[in-house]
Amino acid sequence: MIKNLLVLRNATALKTSDEFFKSQGLNFYSQSISYSENIDVNLASVETDIVLITSQNALKAVQQNLEFLKGKKVYCLNSQIAERFKEAGAVSLKWHNTKELAEYIINNEVKGQKIVHLCASNANKLFYKSLEKAGFVLKSINVYKTTFVTDFNNDITEALKSK
Repeated sequence: MIKNLLVLRNATALKTSDEFFKSQGLNFYSQSISYSENIDVNLASVETDIVLITSQNALKAVQQNLEFLKGKKVYCLNSQIAERFKEAGAVSLKWHNTKELAEYIINNEVKGQKIVHLCASNANKLFYKSLEKAGFVLKSINVYKTTFVTDFNNDITEALKSK
């Protein structure tokens, strides 16, 4: 039986985690390990066939560029992200990670297409290799900045001590 639960997530995801654990009646301590800031971008001049969104932190960029996204294939990493991007015509087939998303694109899209990934500068880009090897042309566009917390609150140790 777990007596103490420590939840460390980014600020965006932490809200969802907190709501879930509260609804289950669990005692837990949560703290943000990073936070994201939007970067204003205008995608009007970007040439692409496919847009990848792997984080809900890209929401503002999508909202600012809905006209640009019309007529593009928009793939989201998971259904929670896709739900936020319905207005952009986002597609999600319940991929669990970027590797699965890349495999889907490789197996279902015409090779040679241009793909834009709306992300942060520190986003996981390991899946680019398989897409590039398959003949896709990738470009990442930073639409938000993630900053990591450098100090944790001392309350963590107190919160986790058994009573």
